[in-house]
Amino acid sequence: MEEDKIKSPQASQRYRRTRATLEQDIITAAEQLIGEKGFSRLKLTELCERAKIESPVFYNRYEDIDDFVEKFVRNYDYWLSDNVTLDTKNLSPVENMNHIIQTLIDSLAANPVMQKLIAWELNENTYVTRRTAQNRDNNSQEVIHYFENQLKANDINFNVGCAILIGGVYYLIMHKDLATFNNIDFSTDEGMQMLKETVSKMIYKLFGTTRGRAASTTEKLTSQRIARNLLQSGVDRDTILKATGLSEDELNVLNNPEEATAE
Repeated sequence: MEEDKIKSPQASQRYRRTRATLEQDIITAAEQLIGEKGFSRLKLTELCERAKIESPVFYNRYEDIDDFVEKFVRNYDYWLSDNVTLDTKNLSPVENMNHIIQTLIDSLAANPVMQKLIAWELNENTYVTRRTAQNRDNNSQEVIHYFENQLKANDINFNVGCAILIGGVYYLIMHKDLATFNNIDFSTDEGMQMLKETVSKMIYKLFGTTRGRAASTTEKLTSQRIARNLLQSGVDRDTILKATGLSEDELNVLNNPEEATAE
């Protein structure tokens, strides 16, 4: 990014705007410029010209261009926004994890600004890129710790397994418009659906068993609900058994409730 002397926009471009409108115009201008050039080539002069503002207007709101970027990305970074929420009342830990990762996939695929941000962080080691990357990791730790305490992954390190899963999602989505990957076109609806379904199966296979030896009544009911949903989605039996901890007989009852009643 570059910060240089600002030329005032032409008088014909000046018009009275509310504070909220000015803020939105700056954000919209940043979105456009980042989409065209990326974060690294974002210039303060071009930002002000595109937003049709003079430099004092910008400096009344931000210390400098780095301060603007740090605040700007909070609205677009999945982990820094309000998108990451846990529903511990209605969802089991593994259902919560699956929901969060599925939402991440949808959010990142539809969010070119976050894609540009991650690409910038990978390409440049600056104060701002280090800070945005670290803020993302710090902000996700509360959620990660919750899952770490609630889920187990056999002999797999949970944090590493989760990092590989999320990192893989990042790469495949950011790579999707360049070429196929393993002969799969992730830029298509079919490819994205395959990604989401496979990620879901991996989550249930790796982290589908809650900690503790004996399942409580609540846990058992939760496992049964998960199994029903997976059966309806066409997930194979082995995956469901591993994900829920149910026995073959218990799964058969769910799959054939009429036969179970007849017996």
